[in-house]
Amino acid sequence: MRLLALGCQPWLDNESLLPGQDWDSEIRKAIREAHVFLVCLSSRSVTKRGYVQKEIKFALDAATEISEGEIFIIPIKLEPCELPPSLSKWQWLEAYKDGYGRLIASLAQQTEKLGLDHLRVG
Repeated sequence: MRLLALGCQPWLDNESLLPGQDWDSEIRKAIREAHVFLVCLSSRSVTKRGYVQKEIKFALDAATEISEGEIFIIPIKLEPCELPPSLSKWQWLEAYKDGYGRLIASLAQQTEKLGLDHLRVG
């Protein structure tokens, strides 16, 4: 993963959750502890009901505690799709148009703003 090479510490539920853990509690905790939350969007995910929408709500709640000027939520369109209204406040990234450089710029700015040498990415 390219983000690992940059020193980011991504938290991915299918890799980070251990068997037997309360996944709802662990996901909430990971979002609260993340320095940045990447919302990966597709035409399917934006219309899908269920836990994806719940995770976005958890991140929106956590964003209310972030200082103005910090980058926390980064919506990433993996393919052409509508941005959910709840995420319209934040500038999105179109990964399918090779937006990797812009993502790195956002992560670098947040790393510098927080005075960190690495980011926890949820």
